[in-house]
Amino acid sequence: MMEGKKRKISDGSEEKKNGNKKIKKEKILESIKKNIKNSRGGIGFMCPYLDTINRKVLDFDFQKVCSVSLNNFNVYACLVCGMYFQGRGKGTHAYLHSLEVDHHMFINLDNERIYCLPENYQVHETSLEDITYNLKPLYKRSDIHHVNFF
Repeated sequence: MMEGKKRKISDGSEEKKNGNKKIKKEKILESIKKNIKNSRGGIGFMCPYLDTINRKVLDFDFQKVCSVSLNNFNVYACLVCGMYFQGRGKGTHAYLHSLEVDHHMFINLDNERIYCLPENYQVHETSLEDITYNLKPLYKRSDIHHVNFF
């Protein structure tokens, strides 16, 4: 019999016959992704692009507008090159940037959520908290008191 052999099916994926059970490759990958724990202890995706983030180019002091359309709503910062782009869906400036120059990590400048594009999933990772803090820093009165203004 064809036990343990892979064969192509109509949708381009592979399935493995094991007796009467057919296991699709996508289902296996999906179950693995569901069971990966991130550093916060929650379940989520383990993003392979975290090491592409370049903290040296990030500067959130600029006006928060898209560098292409000059719109100021739904703006994301590319965490690889530091440029600002609008949108996250297919055909938006951020989406096209991710495809054209292979930059995948973006942060929403309003709600501080980090996404991987073009796959469009949210990334939950404690190692990125320094970036979200620098986007909208909060200071205590005691911190301001110790600042020397000339």
